[in-house]
Amino acid sequence: MHRNMTWRSLRYAMPTLIAWVCLVEPGAAEAQIAVGITAGPSTHQAGDNDLPNLGQGFGGTTVGGVAFIDAAFSKRLSFGGEVSLDAAINGRQRTSAGTGNLQSSHHDTIFSGVVKVKAAQPFRAEIDALVGLGVAWRHTIRSGTLRSDSAPFTTTSVNQTLSNAVLAATLGVDGVIDISPRTALVFTGRLHLLRDDDRDPSGVVRRGVGSAIFRLGGGGLIRF
Repeated sequence: MHRNMTWRSLRYAMPTLIAWVCLVEPGAAEAQIAVGITAGPSTHQAGDNDLPNLGQGFGGTTVGGVAFIDAAFSKRLSFGGEVSLDAAINGRQRTSAGTGNLQSSHHDTIFSGVVKVKAAQPFRAEIDALVGLGVAWRHTIRSGTLRSDSAPFTTTSVNQTLSNAVLAATLGVDGVIDISPRTALVFTGRLHLLRDDDRDPSGVVRRGVGSAIFRLGGGGLIRF
């Protein structure tokens, strides 16, 4: 229920935000293009522990990054696109189908269209709030061995790949510190909320990785 309420709030928040900014800034100036890239820690929420089917859920922190391009159409509003990705997180899992020793590796790549609103502009810096909507590509590789619990007690290899695309919403903030009229340092914070309960049609957990991702980063920005 909480996830559904979050998605309903995001669905109404985006058009309201755009309409408010357009009313405040009706005169759009010539678009300025900005391209940026940042890197830093990426933290995945741990997923469900689904024993006796699949256990245990796992999450963790790895290296991630964001690359984006924006077009500013007024003093406050810009539209753009970005890709947010990370290196794999790893975890050990087991299953009740036998004595399983499984190693799982997972990463998420999110492609989003975003709207940014300038929230503050102190001195040579600015802070932008953003909301975005897009698609997340979820990719999991699971390997290991499985030993049956009954005669003849055979051991088999497990090699499984799970990949699928789900809807993703993004909330975030950019902090920009100007170095020159065309270059700046940029710091990003992203919260990605994936519309994925990680369960198959029968209700069994597929991965054990949660649907919330938080990424921080620092890098550079160039304006054209």
